[in-house]
Amino acid sequence: MVRSQDLSAARAITTGVRPDDWHLLVTARPNVLLEGAHETTDLVVGAAMEWLPAPHATWCGAPPCGDRPATLVVRSISALDGDEQRSLYEWLDAPGNRVQVISTTNEPLYPMVGRGVFLESLYYRLNVLRLDVAATRTACGESPA
Repeated sequence: MVRSQDLSAARAITTGVRPDDWHLLVTARPNVLLEGAHETTDLVVGAAMEWLPAPHATWCGAPPCGDRPATLVVRSISALDGDEQRSLYEWLDAPGNRVQVISTTNEPLYPMVGRGVFLESLYYRLNVLRLDVAATRTACGESPA
């Protein structure tokens, strides 16, 4: 019989995330900032959605409609302009809003904060667990070409 912890470790390895980080992501549910190529971060997000409680929502420049999601995914967060960043931060900061945020970026955010093009308060809100997601590995352990 395969235990769920074994499945979780297997999922972590196939996504390139360390097993301890994967376990934290799907059990403690902190806000997670995934830095890496879009195809790699999308793979991690897709795998995580299988393990995280529903409902899930994706930020599309405005707050999700309907019930508050358990997990909010913000893809390409470095591409949000200042107004979109403030809108997201205000929504996250609303009373009673306890939602896990998984955000992705292919550009490191900290230098953007230093240049004044990314909202510092939003950066610290999202950067609870930062994972530098390397390119996914093939079955032979080599990075894809």
